[in-house]
Amino acid sequence: MPDAASVTPQDPGSAASGDWLWAPPGDVLKVVALSALAFLIVALLFRLAGTRAAGQMNNFDWIVTVAQGAIVGSVALGANTSLVEGAAAVVTLLGLQYAMNWLAARNTRFRSAIFSHPILLYHDGSFLSAEMKRQRVNEGEVRGAVRSAGIGSWAEVGAVVLEPGGKFSVLPKANPDDEDDLLTGVERPAD
Repeated sequence: MPDAASVTPQDPGSAASGDWLWAPPGDVLKVVALSALAFLIVALLFRLAGTRAAGQMNNFDWIVTVAQGAIVGSVALGANTSLVEGAAAVVTLLGLQYAMNWLAARNTRFRSAIFSHPILLYHDGSFLSAEMKRQRVNEGEVRGAVRSAGIGSWAEVGAVVLEPGGKFSVLPKANPDDEDDLLTGVERPAD
């Protein structure tokens, strides 16, 4: 982007020229073509990457998605990033995402260091206030999750868990043996 001193009234797109709102048809067609090509390339790459790349996101997946959006936007507007450079950047990010998830699936320590854990917020008739405060979750959000699960009474709720993707899981009261199975791997407050 040129600095303010180098912009002259004759520069298309400069505020002084009055053309800051309009662009030549060729420039608009270039943006349309680059946007369409970038979209098709990213759609193809996501299809090749599999469901995980576009499914429920963890924090790392979210960062990769935002970065990919910035790359596609840069390519679409022709902002010093060619279509090939943009595609290379997206492929690199998808490769890193695949590698991180591959490692996390095979190495417990790596998974624990990189990804969040499910967190217990409500259990055995009690809100776990310290954990809710640490996670910046209020009782109203937990109540909303219980209502969304179609449960009409706290007497029916065994536990509420904040999942790594930020969603709530509501577990109805059940056989205590079954509940322990479902809460395996869920971070609980120290007794």
